[in-house]
Amino acid sequence: MDILKSRFGPETSANLFRTVFEQDAFGVALRAIHPREPRWLEVNERFCEIFGYSREEMLQLTSVDISHPEEQDESIEYNKLLHTGKLKSYSRDKRYIHKDGHAIWASIWLSAVYDPDGQPSMIISIVDDISDRKRTEEALQNSEDRFRAFINASPSAILLKDTGGRYLHANERWHQWFNPERRDIQGKMVDDFYPPDHAAVIEKQDAQVLSSGRPIEIETQTPFADGKERTTLLQKFPVRDTAGKIIAIGTINNDITERKKAETDLLAAKEEAEVANRAKSAFLAAMSHDLRTPLNAIIGFAEVIGQEYFGPVDEKYRDYARDINSSAEHLLSLVNDLLDLSAIESGKLSLAKENIPLPKVLAESMAVIKQRAESLGINLIIEADRDLPSLHADRRAIKQVLLNLLSNAIKFTPQDGRITIRAAQQGAQCILEVSDTGIGIPADKLPSVTEPFVRGDVDP
Repeated sequence: MDILKSRFGPETSANLFRTVFEQDAFGVALRAIHPREPRWLEVNERFCEIFGYSREEMLQLTSVDISHPEEQDESIEYNKLLHTGKLKSYSRDKRYIHKDGHAIWASIWLSAVYDPDGQPSMIISIVDDISDRKRTEEALQNSEDRFRAFINASPSAILLKDTGGRYLHANERWHQWFNPERRDIQGKMVDDFYPPDHAAVIEKQDAQVLSSGRPIEIETQTPFADGKERTTLLQKFPVRDTAGKIIAIGTINNDITERKKAETDLLAAKEEAEVANRAKSAFLAAMSHDLRTPLNAIIGFAEVIGQEYFGPVDEKYRDYARDINSSAEHLLSLVNDLLDLSAIESGKLSLAKENIPLPKVLAESMAVIKQRAESLGINLIIEADRDLPSLHADRRAIKQVLLNLLSNAIKFTPQDGRITIRAAQQGAQCILEVSDTGIGIPADKLPSVTEPFVRGDVDP
């Protein structure tokens, strides 16, 4: 003020000071130098806006009154230092309490004003509300804390290096695997943590990412800090700034040793199963010949006896011959079913598709069982739509399906019963149906009766 007075005169200097004091960019105040009751002596409008008080209210308060409770003792200490002249000025960020009760952050600059005797007479305070900046900084810090927590919780080993290969950051998993001593990694290089031969491989991978600007993913054998090598899935990728310039290299390492072992075990088990399946197929092929030959002989001899080719036999022998023939036919049917199922499972059953005239196939299927049905007094009926289109399928497979259904129907249809084959077209589909007047299949067996080797458990 003395300089202003000497240069501009008392009135002009006072106007200049008032102009500076009343500017609205910062809160400006004068307050008493008393350490415990530093009452405000003058405040500008911006100062009142920051703290929410009117000028009259503010002049009744001290700087300690509006300081945050956790800041009050420190404010008193600073006031003592200013009062004793040990501190001429200082600046810092501190918290205050707004009139409505919420906390605000302010950046403050305080300086002692001295009288002609060189003693501090008052303090000038300049205050800037930085609450928004502090909230932003806190949000960024919370975001960074959450990101670090997320990275550290990852089961993958994550590492960040600059483009010169110097380590910047590693998560907890990386330290567990490659740096259990928790040595400081800042500025370290790859050969500080890996054997020379593996370090050279990593350097080539980093160079590939930097030169291509593209990520890479490979399976590799990685030496761990415990001296063991484990199979890992390694992913490296460039990290770019907002302008697209590569500023770092990111690495994610996943230990897939157990997964690879499981894959190897699965392949071995699959190969073992295929060997066993081939052995089963060979066994069934041999069994096919060994069983079918005697069964056909049994069926033939039973028919010879039943037809009385070599002379008449009594009724009891004819009954035995029919039972032998029926049992042998049944056993041969089971053998054929077993061999067909084995072929299907091994993928060796090939289908020769052709256009099949359905009425002819139905008639051929009926002809096979006609004699047996007549001997049991069972009526056979074919109901087929006129102008049925040809069916594109394997002729032998369709006949086998029909014969299986018809043979089953004969077993469970009583004398003077009826077996009907129906064929009808429904849109683009053809419906084949075999029905009989037998006892049917129990309702509780219907969901599983089409499963391999499952039977209806009903005696004919």
